[in-house]
Amino acid sequence: MTEISLDLRQQMNAEQAGAVPITLLTFEHDALPAPIRISSDRTGRVSDSPLVYGTVSRGETYLWVPLSAILPDENDQAPPELRISIATIDRSIFPVIRSSSEPATVTMELVYDGDLDTVQVSIGNLKTQAAPYDEGQVSIVMGQDDFALVNFPRGRMNPIVAPGLHR
Repeated sequence: MTEISLDLRQQMNAEQAGAVPITLLTFEHDALPAPIRISSDRTGRVSDSPLVYGTVSRGETYLWVPLSAILPDENDQAPPELRISIATIDRSIFPVIRSSSEPATVTMELVYDGDLDTVQVSIGNLKTQAAPYDEGQVSIVMGQDDFALVNFPRGRMNPIVAPGLHR
């Protein structure tokens, strides 16, 4: 179960909240020279030439990209799954998505605009699973491994592997 702070619960349940939640995504992959950091909100100007907006949290710069996110639910029958849709303003994102068959590791964090350095919710170790796209948007599906499919104990207890059990 995801732990949610009391401040986050109060803001989520308030009729008129004074704080805006911001989703921060960090994509890491062996083929990338540096992690890709994306923000759901443009809290400030990062550079003037070229004009780039983004969010600075804990000393890291997250670039703003118009996106929508569907957060993982608390379903016990399936592993958590995060879906984001990114508007394809620039078609150069397609080669990046198709470049590797290995999944990237994604960390999703939720912060508020009033306190960008305090992470309210963090969901890590998500792996990219699919990236369907069309001319208008790219949808990236991320999830965790289904631990119900992992054999425990690993392997079989046969006489070759565990001779002490078969005397």
